Amino acid sequence: MNKRLLRRVHDVKYRELEKLVGQRITISSLTAIGEEVAAAVQPYASSCGKLVLRSTDLHLILAKYKMLDLSFVTSHSVLSRNDRLNRKVLEGLGFVSSKNEIKTMDDVIADVEGRDSSFMGDLVKQAQAGHEWLKVFLDIWPPRDALAEYMAAIRSARERGASDDDASAVGFDQLILQVPGLFPVQFQIRDAFITSSDFVWLHKHFYM
Repeated sequence: MNKRLLRRVHDVKYRELEKLVGQRITISSLTAIGEEVAAAVQPYASSCGKLVLRSTDLHLILAKYKMLDLSFVTSHSVLSRNDRLNRKVLEGLGFVSSKNEIKTMDDVIADVEGRDSSFMGDLVKQAQAGHEWLKVFLDIWPPRDALAEYMAAIRSARERGASDDDASAVGFDQLILQVPGLFPVQFQIRDAFITSSDFVWLHKHFYM
């Protein structure tokens, strides 16, 4: 791990909102996501002030993954020195390896060359922008097999005459058209926290 970056990561702050995890929220429509999720989480994060949704393309994520990855900018700063990232939290977020974990050859080469193979530089850069974010990760409840639905859409596209090259895009377009019909729908919160870097769960909740 690049030691210079490891020192700079103290610019990043992170506070889990454990009481939100497992909570369920019913959302009435695609356009109401920001307002209704903000209203549901506000009692657990009232010191954050007004929450403004900055996430985009929610319909695309819903179509393919049946989940929501939401980032709200807060109007009030609440994080303190006590919320600075330490090594244990960085391990949990996937930015550094456990001390007991054996390094791969790629890790060794990255260390020697000074490369940022964990993208920690991006984590620090976003924290320097001066914003605080409330991030919420939600799954449709009851759980749905998003991969199975996606593969079924591709098979259906082929059956309707789409070529192998086009079937994925055609199937995805069909799933997008179905998104408004998902609502009203219940979601369960998988993770929630306040942070100074919107990049903080790149590894923990990577799905792209």
